[in-house]
Amino acid sequence: MMFSLQVVHILRFVLSSSPEASKFINNKNIKFNPSLEYAFNWASNKNGVCTTKSGYAWLLSHANMVTNAQPSATWSWIWKLKLPKKLKFLFWLVCQNFVPTLFSLNNKNMAYSALCSRCGLEDENFLHCALDCNFSKSIWHHVGFHDENFILDTKVSHWSKEGSLGNLSFIFAATVWWAWCHRNLMCLNNKTWTLIRLSYNIHNMVDSFNLCFKNNSQIDQVDITSYRRRRKLSQ
Repeated sequence: MMFSLQVVHILRFVLSSSPEASKFINNKNIKFNPSLEYAFNWASNKNGVCTTKSGYAWLLSHANMVTNAQPSATWSWIWKLKLPKKLKFLFWLVCQNFVPTLFSLNNKNMAYSALCSRCGLEDENFLHCALDCNFSKSIWHHVGFHDENFILDTKVSHWSKEGSLGNLSFIFAATVWWAWCHRNLMCLNNKTWTLIRLSYNIHNMVDSFNLCFKNNSQIDQVDITSYRRRRKLSQ
């Protein structure tokens, strides 16, 4: 077959994550190239070869039919963020509900329970494990996020976008990253970090953001100065 291994993995993931996408793709008529034996001809590419780029373009062109999304819905704002690629990819996974939380894994019959293994109070979707769980909420409070509207926002894609594009974008992104890393450390390695160590990691990451993207970091630089002062007083 003319599908690359990378494309096969992507299609498998899409099919397993979205019943609507699976139904739509399975109902498509597959055209065969008579000059090639046992090969699929990808109509969305001129040479008939399915590539990651053409497959992604095809999914975007059919987004309305697969997910019932509005034509204007797009995640292009993620790739324009002044952040390292690993954080952009994390936010993309978050907005697509592809992060392997217990809630997501349980829906795929890959986890026994969706209940948060740390607090045991709620199902562990990403918003819970990165923000609402008491273990993560204490991190946000420690770095200065006390706004009730911020804490109570329940739509993860809206919460991610508002935080990533706001005045405190660097601190927000760094805290999301280390809250998720801390969750993995606790759940997978049965270890934990102190708030002081987590604050230190967030502080170092924000400093690196300011060095790499200093043209867009004036507001964050002012805020991180007050953040350092609060951190010293808390130690």
